[in-house]
Amino acid sequence: MIDSSVYAQSDLFRKSVDRYKGDDLVQGVLDKTDFECSELHTQYKEVTTDSKGRRQERWVTIFKGLFFHADFNKDFIGRTYVSPDTAERLLGKFGRRFQKISGPAPLVVLENVEFEKAFVVHATDQIEARYILTPTIMEAMLRIKQLYDCQVHFSFVGSRVYCALGMNKALFEPKLFGPVIKLHEMEDMYHLFKVNEVIIRELNLNTRIWTKV
Repeated sequence: MIDSSVYAQSDLFRKSVDRYKGDDLVQGVLDKTDFECSELHTQYKEVTTDSKGRRQERWVTIFKGLFFHADFNKDFIGRTYVSPDTAERLLGKFGRRFQKISGPAPLVVLENVEFEKAFVVHATDQIEARYILTPTIMEAMLRIKQLYDCQVHFSFVGSRVYCALGMNKALFEPKLFGPVIKLHEMEDMYHLFKVNEVIIRELNLNTRIWTKV
């Protein structure tokens, strides 16, 4: 699985992790771009005490799904975060106000209406965020979200792009011990293995438009 230090470097999920589990590490180089991805499930422990003083514990999921990171071939000055937009979709103008005070960095408002409906962007460097999130990159992120039909998070930190696709089911494990492996299970696995190529090609990571200093 992907090392916990990489998960932390992504800065996508800031809740402290008490349990870190993963499986099915896939790593390699596609054309010019090195990448890694694996299933991850991170949780924190919540402890409560009832009226009779009895202590209860429960494990709360922070993230469960497919976690991916790859070389972006640029050393970023700041940090850019792209997250699912749930607040504005549910709360409208009040949601936008909430986004301004609740994100990991100042809010960035972009001109792509469809992108703004799906995602919210925060960045420590507004100019750099707009440089990274070109119209092509924004359209690619929308296609990735539509293709996998799940909550998708991105961050651009250091010199890497991180992507977390939230999925609740076991990802690379068809039911091998049943009477038959269903076609749709094999198709799901194929698309998951292809996610590395999809993200790299959609985000155009093999086109070296920047050169590292």
